[in-house]
Amino acid sequence: MVNADIRSGDVAIIKKDIGLVTGQIVMVRIGGKYTLKRLYKSDNGTTRLLYEDGTGRELDISKGEWETIGVFCFVG
Repeated sequence: MVNADIRSGDVAIIKKDIGLVTGQIVMVRIGGKYTLKRLYKSDNGTTRLLYEDGTGRELDISKGEWETIGVFCFVG
């Protein structure tokens, strides 16, 4: 998440929120693991998580099982 100014070792403050909006940085649980990524919902119904590390990698979570934990607020 270095492109979002969130670095390894930072403490991220997360607000419990279920009203997700495209472009927000969110914490989700996928397969029992937690991750912090930028959320993108497209008009065709796909939902993707974007890595903010400069690689351009994406994770399509449209068909998988995942849970929203909350929305990133700031680094503490």
